[in-house]
Amino acid sequence: MEKFMPVGITSLMLSQLLVTVTMGSSHKRLGELVNSERNLLDSLEAEIKQQESHVLFLERRLEELSASSPPRQIDKEQYLSNALNNLVLIRRLIIDWSTIARIVPDLLTIPSEVPWPKEEDMRYIARPVARLQRTYGLSTEDLARGWVLGSPADVNITGVDCLNVALYYHQEYHHLLASQWLDHALAKLDNSVTSTAVLDLAVLSRCYLGDTAGSVSALTELLTNFPDHTPATHLDKWQKITSSDCPQQKVTREKWRKQIEFSDVSEESMDTFHSLCRAVTGSSLQAQHVLSCRYVHYNKTRLRLGPFRVEELQLDPPVLLFHNIINDAEIREVQSCAINRKLKTSNVTEGSGLYVTYDRSSEMAIIPPGGSSVFDRLDQRMGDMSNLVTSTFERTQVTRFGVGGECLFHHDFRRSGYHLRKNGQRIATLT
Repeated sequence: MEKFMPVGITSLMLSQLLVTVTMGSSHKRLGELVNSERNLLDSLEAEIKQQESHVLFLERRLEELSASSPPRQIDKEQYLSNALNNLVLIRRLIIDWSTIARIVPDLLTIPSEVPWPKEEDMRYIARPVARLQRTYGLSTEDLARGWVLGSPADVNITGVDCLNVALYYHQEYHHLLASQWLDHALAKLDNSVTSTAVLDLAVLSRCYLGDTAGSVSALTELLTNFPDHTPATHLDKWQKITSSDCPQQKVTREKWRKQIEFSDVSEESMDTFHSLCRAVTGSSLQAQHVLSCRYVHYNKTRLRLGPFRVEELQLDPPVLLFHNIINDAEIREVQSCAINRKLKTSNVTEGSGLYVTYDRSSEMAIIPPGGSSVFDRLDQRMGDMSNLVTSTFERTQVTRFGVGGECLFHHDFRRSGYHLRKNGQRIATLT
């Protein structure tokens, strides 16, 4: 019995040593894991708070965007018929949704049938608003409140919207209108725009108007309230403008504006063009005492039964307005027929023959003879009302300009003599 004692004691000591070493190491590691779990809990709590903050932000932005987006029950074409709706739509896609995408990175990867708009598209969408304002003499105050020719927009016009239109006018050297839009941007001064951005542009626009006091006032306010402000890069060297420069700046900018705007046509011709647009919509055109409104039939049986009422808008060159030559059902049929044939408007050039131009912001469908019964009827009707031979007509074109769209003055190239041998010179255009 005694000879076995050392072995038992030794075995017990070895067992105790192994347990102590093993449990000691495990205890330390478990303690570290406890700390790790606590850190995980802290990180998870912080992440939840951050995500809650993101969700609150996203919910707020969702509410704001839903309020400014087209109501789901509204007709899309009706919505797009208002230039201010379109302005806000592009601003939302470029600015508002890009902000949200910083939190939801995959948001803007959703497939789209058209390319996502870029910053330069803001200029293109501001142009129709400017054209409507200048052509019809719309007040900046009404537009900034969301009204176009008495029709309210379906969206709220914010400070940044006013700034975007002002920036367009500034780039086109229309500094009076730019200054008016800037005033409304400052008056709104909502969370969509900062006063620094508005004052930055106001310094230049007011100086280019020859308004030395206004320019200096904007500059003083800007540098007083924001001494560390760095000017926007697109507002070229505004800090070098001095008080004595402003009157001369006005003369220079006005000269540049006319060179750009009337490079292909005189200012007087553009004024006439705008006056004709106003006349068609019911505004008064300068009176010419020999103008008349009458019924015509050209001794044709169809016109004797249903004469056209024709109104003279201008004598030289002659511009005639025909009334009620197409009914609503025919208009819908024309739209339905043309919708599947539309293509981007092109100009004819000497080299390649055709090129798509973004100066002509329209889509066009060309309808050949016999392509549609309604177009055949309209061709006959146009021949009757113009008293011209339909066999030399160009093919009927249905053009969609969209709100504020335009067809700028342009020239199409034709091979010398070819077009004249075929149909002769064009003597009239029916629109």
